[in-house]
Amino acid sequence: MPYLIAAYLVVFLVLGLYGIYLQHERTLLQRALDGRPPTPIPAGNFGFNLGAALVSPLWLLLHGRLFLGGILVLVNVASRFGIAPTGSLGLAVEIAFSLILFLYFGINGNRIAAEFHHHQSREQLKAQQFPWLVLGLGITTLAYYMLAVFAFL
Repeated sequence: MPYLIAAYLVVFLVLGLYGIYLQHERTLLQRALDGRPPTPIPAGNFGFNLGAALVSPLWLLLHGRLFLGGILVLVNVASRFGIAPTGSLGLAVEIAFSLILFLYFGINGNRIAAEFHHHQSREQLKAQQFPWLVLGLGITTLAYYMLAVFAFL
């Protein structure tokens, strides 16, 4: 029982932090779009795209990277249905692969989105990527919640 309570507390803490982060992003976007001139996207400095990092396969498919997105969908399906290597080595490979993808698409996600959608300003880019952030945080929170509940039953 203490583990279940601790799991719920962690989930609520994470939800609270996500809520603070989302409110901060919303406030920044609102300030930016309240009549100030658009800020051009600086070359080489696109920032971290958390939405692209958290939901990479779907994000890639809907941002013009069909081949890579399809490969990631196939890899995810293969790992979920036991086609991929199992055991501790398989788990270590899957975790390392996921971490590398998380970092790569987080770092390069805004550049990919800016190229695909031809954004002219940082505000346009952030406004277009905000729903992906919400989706990624929602799916991640739901996954952690399910893990916390079902791990201790």
